[in-house]
Amino acid sequence: NLVPPRMPSGELLDRARATCSRLTAAFALRGLFGVDFIWDGERAWTVEVNPRPTASLEAIEAAYGVGVFDAHLRGCAGELPRIAARRSGAAGKAVLFATEDVVVGDSVRWPERGVCDVPHPGERIAAGRPVCTVVATAATPREALASLEEEAARLRTELRVEVAAGG
Repeated sequence: NLVPPRMPSGELLDRARATCSRLTAAFALRGLFGVDFIWDGERAWTVEVNPRPTASLEAIEAAYGVGVFDAHLRGCAGELPRIAARRSGAAGKAVLFATEDVVVGDSVRWPERGVCDVPHPGERIAAGRPVCTVVATAATPREALASLEEEAARLRTELRVEVAAGG
């Protein structure tokens, strides 16, 4: 997830708002919900509606300096909160997956580096399974993405490849 999103035009945002307004009215939605779109350059195609806060919550909070989850709770209670959001930069969030069977090294200080969902030292993680979540802030979405990629590379160096017994 990158916030702000790299959108091709203001037209997509207008269409997304219209779709969200229709969904809210049709299903009496309250609080935060997510809508996944595919933009073909001319039209926004709705792919999925998630009637819950989305995975981009932390990135939105970091980029805009707002309490998104608090706004969700207030919205669920029937209040339409006014949020004074001012973008202070960009933020990104990514899940790091194991590319092979690994054992986690010393992960105790990972949270200080913007890592969430931290596994315990010595934990074994199978190939294809999530290892942790990385959150980064930067001046632009491109810089946030670069920070996520750099941190993912550093984390990978701290994972030991699991060697099968007798192999």
